[in-house]
Amino acid sequence: MPDMQFRAAVAQDAAEIADFMTRNFLAAYGHSSSPENVQKAINDYYGVDAQRADLAEASIVNWLCIINDKIVGLAQVKPPKADFESHRFELSRFYVDTQYHGKGIAPLLMQETLDIIKLRGASYLWLSVWQESQQAIRFYQKQGFVISGSTIFMIGDEPMNDWLMSKDL
Repeated sequence: MPDMQFRAAVAQDAAEIADFMTRNFLAAYGHSSSPENVQKAINDYYGVDAQRADLAEASIVNWLCIINDKIVGLAQVKPPKADFESHRFELSRFYVDTQYHGKGIAPLLMQETLDIIKLRGASYLWLSVWQESQQAIRFYQKQGFVISGSTIFMIGDEPMNDWLMSKDL
């Protein structure tokens, strides 16, 4: 495996993160809705402006895996919501470039991310994952997450059924 580094994302990474997220969102969800809905989701959640806003928020952890000076993995963890207990963090994004699937990057990125958020006081992590994304669900289960409920994620104006998964840290 090539030399791998992990680091926090910085404002200068916004454009590369937007490209990375767009590419990986399309790979995972591009077929799940109309082209208009998919493009709206990309614009709303994964464009350069959305990345700049996330990177400007100090409470959000944006952790990158870098190989050959390119982003090949990203984990984003948001702090507890106001109506949650202070130790319940959200894994809001977790992507590894498709060409690096099966190369051991995802478990390493997950462990790096867990180590960071534990230092911030996390003792519980939750996420939502599309119910049709069996590969992602299997990965999260291997990482100790369990299905704990369901929710809706909007892609444009189309609701998608997601599982809520959680893990005690």
